[in-house]
Amino acid sequence: IVNDQVVKIDDIDEVKKALKEWYINFKTKKESFYKTLNTKDFNVIEKRVYRKVYYLELEHDIKISNLYSEYAINKAYNSSIINEDKAFIKYILASSIILENATNLDFSKHYIVDLPETLFTKEKKLNRLLNALNNTLAKKFIFIKITYHDYINNKDVVNKFINDGYFFVLELDSSYSDEITELFLFPFIMVREDSEEYDLIMKEKDRLKSKIIKL
Repeated sequence: IVNDQVVKIDDIDEVKKALKEWYINFKTKKESFYKTLNTKDFNVIEKRVYRKVYYLELEHDIKISNLYSEYAINKAYNSSIINEDKAFIKYILASSIILENATNLDFSKHYIVDLPETLFTKEKKLNRLLNALNNTLAKKFIFIKITYHDYINNKDVVNKFINDGYFFVLELDSSYSDEITELFLFPFIMVREDSEEYDLIMKEKDRLKSKIIKL
């Protein structure tokens, strides 16, 4: 644009120098940012559950002393506090995937992440977790999975987040009866194919705009 004299700049050498310094600084900060997201201890596995929708499962490669049994390790790894901390890691890694997809101009995939039920009793920690997804890009392509039981018990909290632009996926459990109007807020409904809930939801599927994911 400058060479074609569409834009006239008096001191072009100074502008070139300033732009070069800006670009080098931008590139350095960008590389530093991506390095903070890279970790050898954790990674996420994408499991396809619907057309271009993937459930993210967190895996770890942390060396644990042989003094502990496999049972003790699994029990600790799946305890409520650890599950909450794992959610933070998963949400950050999910955001990294979304950012990488956007950089590659790939806006075709959506991802599902879990929300530990214990966080509903910890308002500040819950807000910190969802703040990891508090941007337009992440909100659009990352869905937060909760159970029907958790939704009924925390409806005001979930509805507030939905009003704030977050998307939730609802997994039906034994507490679901046949109140279909409560499902209209969710783009996806997850349900086990061998459950009574599956039979109930399939009878009403024509009334639902939600997509049904069979488990």
